[in-house]
Amino acid sequence: GRRRSSEDARRRARRSDCRCLPRACRAHSRSAFVPPSMSPDDVAAAAAAAAASERTGAVLSGDEVGRMGAEVTKRGAPLPRAKLLSSCACCRGDIQPGEVIYPVEQRAGRRSRAGLEWLHWPCAVGMGEGGAPPPIPICKHFARSGQCQYGIACFFEHPPAVGIEAERRALARKSDPNAKVANRGDGRRNRVKNDSRASVMRRWLLDTCGVEMLRQGSGVLDVAGGKGELAWELVNLNAIPATVLEPRPLDFASCAGKFSYGIYWRNPIFHRYLHCSHDPAQAAEAPWHLRLLLDLPVLAWASGAGDKDGDEVFANGGRAARALRWTRKGLHEDGEVEQADEEEEVPGQPPPPSAPPLPPPDPCDGVAREEGALAAAPNEEGMGDGDGGVEQEEGGHGDGRAVDSATRALELIRGCSLVVALHPDQAAEPAIAMALALRKPFAVVPCCVYATEFPKRRLPGGAKVRTYEDLVEYLQGLSPHIRTTELDFEGKRTLLYMTPADVAAAAGSSPQGE
Repeated sequence: GRRRSSEDARRRARRSDCRCLPRACRAHSRSAFVPPSMSPDDVAAAAAAAAASERTGAVLSGDEVGRMGAEVTKRGAPLPRAKLLSSCACCRGDIQPGEVIYPVEQRAGRRSRAGLEWLHWPCAVGMGEGGAPPPIPICKHFARSGQCQYGIACFFEHPPAVGIEAERRALARKSDPNAKVANRGDGRRNRVKNDSRASVMRRWLLDTCGVEMLRQGSGVLDVAGGKGELAWELVNLNAIPATVLEPRPLDFASCAGKFSYGIYWRNPIFHRYLHCSHDPAQAAEAPWHLRLLLDLPVLAWASGAGDKDGDEVFANGGRAARALRWTRKGLHEDGEVEQADEEEEVPGQPPPPSAPPLPPPDPCDGVAREEGALAAAPNEEGMGDGDGGVEQEEGGHGDGRAVDSATRALELIRGCSLVVALHPDQAAEPAIAMALALRKPFAVVPCCVYATEFPKRRLPGGAKVRTYEDLVEYLQGLSPHIRTTELDFEGKRTLLYMTPADVAAAAGSSPQGE
């Protein structure tokens, strides 16, 4: 028990002292930079002294450690100092905040997200040859994308050959987006590094649309928002109203934890994307939650194309959402769970869900052509914006603010400034259809194709929609004004969007001319 208490205290210290965003540079998550202050000769002398002290077991003073040099690369990047209480991977002694530290590649049998281990500077010098530390590891972000937002200030290496290889992989993904590139060894499922996709999408929205435009009306409508991370960030980091249209309860535990520790504010690179100051005493605000399926009746009601009573459609959509359960065999209605061998419910499992049968009306002039479209986030690649979604008590909204009336729901949908959908699975086409019907800007990143669930989808030449590339082409064909771009995360990242200017152009070219 005493050892566990010590480990818990150390973990809390790490959380409270960290000064970097996890995705901004995970390799720097234990470090802060100090300015270089020594000549190369002084660095060499200090390194030799450190090696000697390590061999003799002498303890270096703080001044001696500071004199050991903050410059070890040809670019002159400084050595990092620890900001967290941690342990040295070499001597197993404590690394105190403020000590000079050094990273090495992770040894076999150990696992961490950054793939690095941190040492005392004297320990690192003792591990090298001739009084020099081991080679500086390659920057993980540069190796992944060929870019690093720290630039020359990054402590880690940026070999040109690595950057060229990253660019080659990017071109290969564009030329063959359905190809699978092994990154974890043969026989193992690929690891998709897109944990911060909601933040990437949020920054794109701010750069493209601007915060004032996004704040208009009822704010952003997030279709199939999963846990609700994107909407939560918009509300609490940018003061942009947001609503999540999602059939499952929301879960903001991870966001709230990062908010309370100030992690969103720790990296100055992203400060321009923050419009709220950090106040640990201030409680975070939850976005609105429309716990509905975006099926054909709801789509027709929301877009004004249906003739059914709004209260009835809202109630039926809510009941359909609450009847869904995630099991190891996918998405099932309550009555189907027993037929699935009474599998234990497992939130966020990747198998593609099966959609319940829905009525045939087509509300958007042929845009949403398939039956069974619904807003459900997780997918077969584990990339859905809602992976790990929570299952709570029946009828609950999780952490979201419940919308319990059809009138309020319609206000939030029709009054939104923009429709967004990040890996919405089957709801990709309904989200675009709703935005087009309401003449709203939108940004949608489709993920899974679900060719067997949508067999009637056809490309202009008559071919069936079977691949991700086909799906993007099919969705872009819903309007000649839809544009595409690529977001900066791994996995499915093609963004289909229309800006307010595109919406205005589409309205001007419509037969009504409105």
